[in-house]
Amino acid sequence: MPDYQTYRLRITVLTPLHIGNGREMLNQYDYAIHDGRTWRINENALLDTQNVEDPRVAASLMRIKPAQLLLPQDFTEGSRYFRYVLKGTPKSEAEGAVLREQIKDVFDRPYVPGTTIKGALRTALAWHLWGKKELRPEISRLRSKPKFAASDYEHELFGKDPNHDLLRALQVRDSASLDTNALMLVNVRVLTGRGKPGSPVEVEALRPQTVIESEVKLDTALFSPWAKARELQLINSKALIDFIQIARQYGLEAIQREQIWARRLPNEQVVRQFQTMLDYPLQANQFFLQVGWGGGWEQKTLGEHLKSNEAFMRAILESERANGWGVGREHMPENVQDFPISRRVVMAYRRNAQGEITAEIPASPLGWVLVSVGNDDLAIPETDWQPEFTEDDEYTPSAPVIEPPQEEKMPIVKPASKPLVESFEAIPQIGDRFKGEVFNQEGRALELFIPGLDDTVAAAYIGPDDNPTSKKYAEGDIVICEVIGLKQIGRICQVQCRKV
Repeated sequence: MPDYQTYRLRITVLTPLHIGNGREMLNQYDYAIHDGRTWRINENALLDTQNVEDPRVAASLMRIKPAQLLLPQDFTEGSRYFRYVLKGTPKSEAEGAVLREQIKDVFDRPYVPGTTIKGALRTALAWHLWGKKELRPEISRLRSKPKFAASDYEHELFGKDPNHDLLRALQVRDSASLDTNALMLVNVRVLTGRGKPGSPVEVEALRPQTVIESEVKLDTALFSPWAKARELQLINSKALIDFIQIARQYGLEAIQREQIWARRLPNEQVVRQFQTMLDYPLQANQFFLQVGWGGGWEQKTLGEHLKSNEAFMRAILESERANGWGVGREHMPENVQDFPISRRVVMAYRRNAQGEITAEIPASPLGWVLVSVGNDDLAIPETDWQPEFTEDDEYTPSAPVIEPPQEEKMPIVKPASKPLVESFEAIPQIGDRFKGEVFNQEGRALELFIPGLDDTVAAAYIGPDDNPTSKKYAEGDIVICEVIGLKQIGRICQVQCRKV
């Protein structure tokens, strides 16, 4: 057997892929917006036109935003004042609006680091080995420091120390650099499917249908008698050799889990994209992965494997102050099987003639790619992928955009008290009383689940003026509600209540 097995990777981007370099660019300082496009400013070229040796000029430049040095005629293709130009503009065009930058080489060409792909493959291998070894999550095996909490499990899966780590034998080369035309702008929110979405985040991302070339090497010498004689042999080597089949199974199971979560969103766009992946005729040397910033708990941990022990899950999710390991950054759900309750999702929106946003919907998950593997004995198949998420002047998905709701306030009536309704089969009526479960709080305003009804049909809302108490409620708290009005918002009925 040769010392190395080398595989070529052809990675097709299926949904917008953001891999950040840690830099947050600011409107008017790092980029400018002009004529429906985003222009990345070349600060050095701008400064070359100024007499910076003059102290008065230098002092003046300290108070001027770089974009103010540009003239209308400077906004031309190939202008030396810009490093690159992207189609479209961020959702916010305010001064200082943040745009998260994609990782690039020194020539501003985006690429995919080998460590990004290797990290995703590591999760897939860990998922497989955990099941094969029939491991169970046990609190007693966790170390006290969160950063090293799972070291005991990692050693059992991959090796006792860095010199014997299975991933030593896996080398993934950085991808070839791409043209800046491969970049797009997308607006991302953290969604739970319940309550209000998180604040929008604007990012650069690789556009769907971008094709990336890379390479994987397996150092098979570390599996050989030579390595064994020198006490360098690695454990679980067969899993690494079978990485294609393992990643294939892991990717399909991950898509199924993500599709189940996506069904709570107000439209079917994201669900359809996952179904397109599940229906795709994968070849034996192809698999799906979610990489980059879009993947969260499920794609960077053992996820579902850990949920078999509820006490274990609660321990790792609790804050360190509460003697936990502080994994849960959001409110811990009452049922740990629901963790994590949120995902990062690309949003689509539509503007009117005045440039105002009139509609916004969940449009796409982040970071899904199709990996095709080949070598001298294995040809890379052709990929004919038609993405659900497409880009026009705006982030317009192929699905119909939901028009903004028409809010018609119903008259508020103070009815006589009624007995508590334990469960509803239809929309509550004015005067009905029930126990609502809090799922969102902003000051004294509360949003609550209605017993018996799905929150995609109806949800309760207690406004600040109808909640006389100053008590701070948490997710899962029970509040006695009395219906005082109804308001239709799109397909959801907002049941206006007061706290009893």
